[in-house]
Amino acid sequence: MKKRAFTLIEIIFVIVILGVLSAIAIPKLFFTRSDAIVANAKTQIAAIKSGISLKYNDSVLKGTPAYPDALDDGNKLFNKVISVNIADSGTKNGWHKTGATTYTFKLDGQTANFTYKNTTGEFNCESSDGLCSALE
Repeated sequence: MKKRAFTLIEIIFVIVILGVLSAIAIPKLFFTRSDAIVANAKTQIAAIKSGISLKYNDSVLKGTPAYPDALDDGNKLFNKVISVNIADSGTKNGWHKTGATTYTFKLDGQTANFTYKNTTGEFNCESSDGLCSALE
């Protein structure tokens, strides 16, 4: 009776394939919750900037070119320029209004300060930490 088994070359080949697949798959598994929050915030920032531009273009068409005086009316953040409701997170991770035209985005102990300039329509991060570079 002849025994059937895998040869050493076949076993090594399977181990190499599994090693290559794990080298590709393992880094994908470490996509963290923080990365997802940063990606969401980037989308929100792009929507806010686009909304500011849209409001300015509407005012140009009406013959009174001006950027919006404020980005929100105090109920929900940025509700004058975007239709998606963003709640003020207070001291938790997320957006928080700190002044009439200043906002803070917090994530895991890092803070990014954003300022809206209603004379130029700029909405930029003015912090020096790494969170600003991750968001813009």
